[in-house]
Amino acid sequence: MDSYKDFNSRKGMAWSACNRLDKIWTSDLHNDIKISLFRSVIEPILMYGSETWTLTAKQQKRLDGTYTNLLRRVQNIHWTQHATTEEIYGGLPKITSKLIQRRVQFAGHCYRAENEIISSLLLWRPPGPNHSNRITYPGVISRDTKLRIEDLPVAMANRPVWQGIVHSLLAEAAG
Repeated sequence: MDSYKDFNSRKGMAWSACNRLDKIWTSDLHNDIKISLFRSVIEPILMYGSETWTLTAKQQKRLDGTYTNLLRRVQNIHWTQHATTEEIYGGLPKITSKLIQRRVQFAGHCYRAENEIISSLLLWRPPGPNHSNRITYPGVISRDTKLRIEDLPVAMANRPVWQGIVHSLLAEAAG
């Protein structure tokens, strides 16, 4: 299954789960409780397996839009209320920031798993110039980390260096 099909499937499952909790979202519970419940129940449904997704920048914007609309639903904020992103998200980072952090962390972990086949396949790219337009996992990791694909193996092999990259992505998301 390609990443976008998987994302669409996860999106449908997340909306289905969110809609089944309608009584909670429309209740008088404090928003902090609703957000906490959302992050522990709905968010994992949406993000399951996202570490392996190779989404384009446009598709990542769709992921952010889906997350924003789910947050609106949870907090009973109708689109006609024209709430700002800050009002909708509170202090939460964009979901694509979490996705990037998870994906980069996962890639480093897989690369360093020397006795596993994933280690040798992680940075594989189709040969030849005909595939230069295709989005690949190494290309996405390169985009996420702002490192050249050729520099990824050295950075991933050094766990403290890779952890530094992951932590800088976390700080960027929080900042």
